[in-house]
Amino acid sequence: MKLKKIVNLLFCSFFCLALSIAYADPAITSDTLQNPRLQDRSLHVADPALVLQKESIAEINSRLTDLEQKTGIQSAVVMLPSIGDLDVFEFSQELFRKWGIGHKDKDDGLLVVYVSDQHVIRIHTGYGLEGLLPDAICKRIQMQSMIPFFKVGNVDEGMKKGIDDLCTRLEDSEASSAKDTSEEDYEFIITMITIIGTIIVILLIAAAVILHDFLRKCPQCGKRGTLKTVKEDTVDGIKHRWLYVTKKCRNCGYETIIKYDATDRNINNHQSGGGSSGGGFSGGGNGSSFGGGSSGGGGASSRW
Repeated sequence: MKLKKIVNLLFCSFFCLALSIAYADPAITSDTLQNPRLQDRSLHVADPALVLQKESIAEINSRLTDLEQKTGIQSAVVMLPSIGDLDVFEFSQELFRKWGIGHKDKDDGLLVVYVSDQHVIRIHTGYGLEGLLPDAICKRIQMQSMIPFFKVGNVDEGMKKGIDDLCTRLEDSEASSAKDTSEEDYEFIITMITIIGTIIVILLIAAAVILHDFLRKCPQCGKRGTLKTVKEDTVDGIKHRWLYVTKKCRNCGYETIIKYDATDRNINNHQSGGGSSGGGFSGGGNGSSFGGGSSGGGGASSRW
């Protein structure tokens, strides 16, 4: 009789165990987790087991949508009761790759993964965000803004506070980067205006010199534009350096010598055929609604 009771007890135990295994929820993997953005691009939170309150999910979705509108950064938050024996880093890296979070040309994706049974929070960044969100900053946000709430069972507040801190950090960094770029662009424009302005002045002076020679009359025959430089000589005096330019009229053969004070001039740049007036001259001179981004594994994980 006792043996029969023992057999029945063992049978019932194995039957209950079999039922629990058969009806237990399978561990969620990166292959089975649905991407919320496939339903709506304004959805960023994947929480199939409703770890968070619906109000918190809506608030986080709104905050991350605002981040994307301001900066273009694409993000996702995953809330799971379990991922089985999978490591949270490997799970995050694989999910990031499958969903392609971020833009392909910028790799500006952000993934936050919360796993209840492992008591772990993971912030996973794309290549393009590693400068804006270094590993140390991710760790600090987890330890200061998220873990204290998780320890007392307030998952909703911890997630909302952590997400808000991440968004604020990214928005401030993007604004600072845009400001630096704007200042660099301003300096570049000023430099280009200065260079172009200098070139224009040089061209105007050269044009004035050429026009002066063209309009100048030959004192003998009265023809314009016939006086051409045929010879240049420099003489160094005690205090001055003089340039003597010989001009000859192509029409009547008249010659004249013009004396210039070349003390502070680079006369080596003076070319035959040119002249000046006023005693000087010048010379010339993937299957998701994300964008196909990737990650190198940047970010941080923390446990409580």
